[in-house]
Amino acid sequence: MKILNRKFDNFFAKICTLQTLIKSGYVIAIEPMLNLGCDEVFVEPDDWGVVTKDRQPSAHFEHTVLATEDEPILMTTLIE
Repeated sequence: MKILNRKFDNFFAKICTLQTLIKSGYVIAIEPMLNLGCDEVFVEPDDWGVVTKDRQPSAHFEHTVLATEDEPILMTTLIE
């Protein structure tokens, strides 16, 4: 898998470039934040909460993905 045209805002950005390959065995968290307002965010003083500058409602969720030789495996799937 190759990551292209993506701005990494978290820790990943400090160690990877846009040409970094995700190799088999890597586990990554994909954590989108969907905002009704602006996309400019800041971290609350508790170092945990993240809010938009305009403080409009937002939602955050996470998927954990395991890279394998064949195809990625979504680790956070609900089992029915």
